[in-house]
Amino acid sequence: MEKSIIVAGVGGQGVLLVGQTLSNAANETTDKFVTYFPSYGMQKRGGTSECYVVISDEPIGVPKPKLVDYLLAFNTEAFNRFKGNVKPGGTVFLNAAEDEAESVSTNADMLVGMGEGAATDASAMNECAAADVPADTEGFKVVRVDAAKTAFNLGSSKALNLVMTGALIGYSDLMPAENVLQTIFKKLGAKHPEMNEMNEKAYSLGLEAGRRSVR
Repeated sequence: MEKSIIVAGVGGQGVLLVGQTLSNAANETTDKFVTYFPSYGMQKRGGTSECYVVISDEPIGVPKPKLVDYLLAFNTEAFNRFKGNVKPGGTVFLNAAEDEAESVSTNADMLVGMGEGAATDASAMNECAAADVPADTEGFKVVRVDAAKTAFNLGSSKALNLVMTGALIGYSDLMPAENVLQTIFKKLGAKHPEMNEMNEKAYSLGLEAGRRSVR
């Protein structure tokens, strides 16, 4: 088995952290081969950011494949940029509300709740507009993950990436969910143990969203 992933969005959304978490979990808790290939713009926050992760039972020949099994798109730009890189039969996970009305309502609520600096934080959360994304597209499946709203409800936009991570793991058979959670505790909790509870909630809610999409 070999599975490939693109994680894409903008700086400030924790895109690279998702790739690091997946690759570390696969490398440290399984016997699989793994590669991690990051790419990002000059600006850490607001610039483009993406990474490639390949997890395989055999040695990996191409760490940056042209076509991948999974795309995690944190915003509309990422979806539009990389949707052509998804294999037929692959899956796209979108940071998107279930419908346009809900997306507009959620974004408005977030702006009110964020107060000063709202524009910057809202840009970092940046849900995909429902009107821009069909429920299913020819050749691949689309899974909507309301990661921005979930992160907002948990009290931190930084939790968005863990919701998306959970959705991928819950939907796929990449590796045991507990392996990834323990990696999150080890890598993130080492510096900020006080965040473990919220990180686990974000990841678990993502897992539930991913598992619901399999049914």
